[in-house]
Formats: sequence, C-alpha cells, structure tokens
Amino acid sequence: MANAALVGMCGNFLRHIDRQEGVQLAQLFDMGGRLPLREIGRCENLEELAKKYAGESHEVLSLYLLSLQAHVRSEAVRHLELVCTCLKSWVQRYVEAEGSGLWMMPLMLQFTAVARKAANQLDQAKKSERAERQHQENNAYLKQLVALYRKFFNTLNKERSKRAGHVWICCELLRAYFKLQQVSACSFTLTTVTQSMQKDGFSPTDLPKAICVTFYFFWGKYLVFDHNLQGADEKLTWAFNNCPELGMF
Repeated sequence: MANAALVGMCGNFLRHIDRQEGVQLAQLFDMGGRLPLREIGRCENLEELAKKYAGESHEVLSLYLLSLQAHVRSEAVRHLELVCTCLKSWVQRYVEAEGSGLWMMPLMLQFTAVARKAANQLDQAKKSERAERQHQENNAYLKQLVALYRKFFNTLNKERSKRAGHVWICCELLRAYFKLQQVSACSFTLTTVTQSMQKDGFSPTDLPKAICVTFYFFWGKYLVFDHNLQGADEKLTWAFNNCPELGMF
C-alpha cells in the first residue's frame, strides 16, 4: 500500500505544476520544510509512486525523491549525482517551455542551492583525507558542478526568452569561480551576459529581485577585483538596497 504522505506529496507536485505555481513548488521541495524524509528513506518504489501520481513531469519528482533518499541514507555522492540529474531535467523542461518560463525559476534556484550544498559538503569531507592523499584534487565536486553549469550557460545563451535562467546560471558560475579563486574566469561569463542583454535592450533590474540582487552582488564583487571601484560601488549598493525581505522571489 502506498504511503499517504508520499502520495500526498506527489499530488501537490502535480497540482503546482498544472497551475504553474513556482514558489509553492520550491517550498514543497524545501529540505528544511516538511518533507516526509523518514518515509522517503524507507520507500523502495519511489519511481513507481512518482510515475503513478505525479503526471507527465514525474521524472523530475522521481529523481528528486531518489536524491533525498540517498541523502537520508548518507549516500552523499549518489545524492549529488541525482540532484544534478534532476536539475538537468528541469533545465531542459525550462528551455522547452513556452514563453519566459519564469514560474519555473524558484525550483531552479532550489535545485542549484541543494547541489551547491551537497558539493560543498563532499569537498569539505575530502579535506581531512588530503594529508594522506596529496595528489587528491581540491574542490573536485564543485568543479563538476561548474562543468555542468557551463553547458547550461551555453544552452541558455541561445534562448532569448529565458533571460532569468541564463542570468541565474551566470550567478552560480560566478559564485563557484570566486570559491575556486578563478576570478579571471568571471570576465568572459559577465561579458557574455551583459552583451546579450545590451543587444536586446534588456535590463537586469527587470528580473525577479532574488536573481537580480545576486547578479549585481557578484558583478560588483568582480569589479572590485578588476579595480573598477566606481562600478563596484554602484552594483553593490543597488544589491544591498534591494535585497528581498522575505522569500526567494
């Protein structure tokens, strides 16, 4: 017999998808929320449940539930791999969606945050092993994320209507480059985004605050390293003055 909590989650997922309720969808998947983690950890037929109760988008739910199960079972590498596969599936759906697909952005932000945290935890866990394994690469899992996000970035750069997703993946790349101390890599990424926006007469401030504030923050941070203090002050001041008080969107 199917677990009522999991069936209910599948039903809520389907309803939010049908109604294009992006914020509610992200809240449903919030690992700090009311996810039935114990039931997810014990269930052996998550894929079948998602396929039966979650409609055409069941693949995304199935992958995320499996990633949560791996997390509950302390299978950290599998958790990250499944989150990345889930994110890849969601980005593909976003690219294929009609119009701006803006309602899909809160869940994209959610997935990237989960992937970032998982990669960071894995890289932190490896630090204690480096004394014994000097050849081991630093931040290997974060670098895997960067490789994935570069593919997303190139794909979304061709999709003029998907500006929000393009800028957000740019933010994730900038965040990673700073952590990896690869500040020089920021220049190409920022130039690609800003030239694309200028070509179309698009302003970043037209994006949801959570995306634009993050973009302006990392843009301003890069300009500090680039010794453009006036530009940095403008971008950082705008970011701090416009931080959303509540929520991601």
